[in-house]
Amino acid sequence: AYSEQDPLAPPPSSETDAQAAEGEEAEGGETNGQAPRPNAWNQPPNVWLKHQLSVVKQEEKVQLTKLKTDYEVRGSELNNLSLACDRLWHLDTNRLEPGTHYRLDLQKGKSSWAQGDYADRPLFEWVDETVFKERATYRRFMALLDNYVAETGQSEQVTAVELKENDEFLKACLETGPMKYLCKYLIK
Repeated sequence: AYSEQDPLAPPPSSETDAQAAEGEEAEGGETNGQAPRPNAWNQPPNVWLKHQLSVVKQEEKVQLTKLKTDYEVRGSELNNLSLACDRLWHLDTNRLEPGTHYRLDLQKGKSSWAQGDYADRPLFEWVDETVFKERATYRRFMALLDNYVAETGQSEQVTAVELKENDEFLKACLETGPMKYLCKYLIK
């Protein structure tokens, strides 16, 4: 029977269904004309599986949200650099996701020893450029791009505005999940 304690049990569709599923009868010993709701195993497979998947996805979302906001360093991560790197990856909510924010056009590829570029088209098929305005680290980085002389051997004049932009970019980086975690990691 349906139990509120069992997150994988299908939810009742109404109060009457909930009472019937829990075996509670309405006044007069009747179930208000409703047949008792079958337990989860008697549900059609597609309905039951869809419900299970939604519950699992919700639980994964909760776990991932906790992971993305928990910057405490665990002992296992101090002893295993691979675990620490995994943690950095999960904390990075600022990264761009393939297929969502960009798409690559890998074309033919080439061997590691080949010289030159054999690609006829650009590597990026498309990029969602709104992220460069919406996310602080990207926006602050873009502001830095005109601060430097690209040619070697050319002296640069650093202005107070450029110094401020450098500082704002570093502060934005330090506010990200990976940097908060890394600071705690280095202290331990």
